[in-house]
This record gives sequence, structure tokens and C-alpha cells, in this order.
Amino acid sequence: MPQVAPSQTATTGQYRYRSGSTISTWMSAEQLKEAALRGELTPESHIQQVGHAEWIAALNVKGLTFPPAGALTLAPEAAPVAAIAEPAANSAAATRGHPRFMNLRDVLLAYLNADIEINVPNPREHGTARIVAVGTDHFELVLETERSRVFIPYAEIRAIWSCETSASSTLTYRESHRLTVDIQLPRT
Repeated sequence: MPQVAPSQTATTGQYRYRSGSTISTWMSAEQLKEAALRGELTPESHIQQVGHAEWIAALNVKGLTFPPAGALTLAPEAAPVAAIAEPAANSAAATRGHPRFMNLRDVLLAYLNADIEINVPNPREHGTARIVAVGTDHFELVLETERSRVFIPYAEIRAIWSCETSASSTLTYRESHRLTVDIQLPRT
């Protein structure tokens, strides 16, 4: 297994990061990139590849994108080492019902890197998109059909709802519910 070098892109293997005295769980390269986008993994953090003793400065690992300072932060309820932000109430026993999210941001964090239904760019019908970032005043998604990234302020959300797609008690809330977001698009 190759060692992560400052000039190497984090694309294979298992990794963990250290921020201050906190060390994350082992995760894939994709999860590592997501942690950087959410602001859990900072440029000051260090990364270790499984099987290696060395810790490499996260700033020197290509393929990681860090949000501007203060732009994206974690919800207070989310554990800093979680690969996917799930609400605390989302235990195996609570998957049948809806967890109580503290705010809109928590709902969107629960669906980070998941497909949702949204009426962008066509205000009359909903299409599939993937939430890729959740900020303090906005969220970002990638439209599957157009491969473009869209920035949406929370103030533009007209409605948000979820539909149960499976009653299986072994699935998490995110796996058993489909999220739909209705955006109030500006009139042209």
C-alpha cells in the first residue's frame, strides 16, 4: 500500500485525521474529502493512512478542498468524527419515525452526499440532485442531469419534506426516507 505523500492525491485506502487531540475513525478517501468540505478536517489537521505511522499535514494532500474560514461549520449535535452527520435521535429504534431535527441545517446535514428531489432548474417539476455542502446560511448541490453545482440560500427554501420509501427497521432514517426540497425561484 503506497504512502500518502504531500504531492499524492488521497484516492485509495483507508485514512483517519487528527485535529488537535481528536482522532477520527478510519474512513475512505471519499469520506475524507467530505469531512474536509464540511469543515471537520481543516488545513491544520494531519492525515494518516492505514498501515503507516506517519501523519501528513492535510494542507499538503492533493484532492482535499477546504471551505473558507467560517463558511461551513458542523452542527453542534454532530460528532466531529462522524462520516455522515445523522441526528442523535436516529437510533435503530427511531428509524421507523421521524427524528426531531433541531433546525433546517440539521435536516440537510442528514442528507449530505445523498440524492434528494429538488425543483432546480425547472420550478414546475422536481429532479434529482446531490447535496455536497451545507453552510450556515446556504447549501450546495450538484444537479445530476446537468453536472453543475448550485448555491442555494436557506431563504429561498419554500418547503421541505420527506417520504418514507422503506419500512425496514434495519435502515437509517436517511436510507428509508426520500427528501424533497421546494425552492422559491426568482421570477424572470
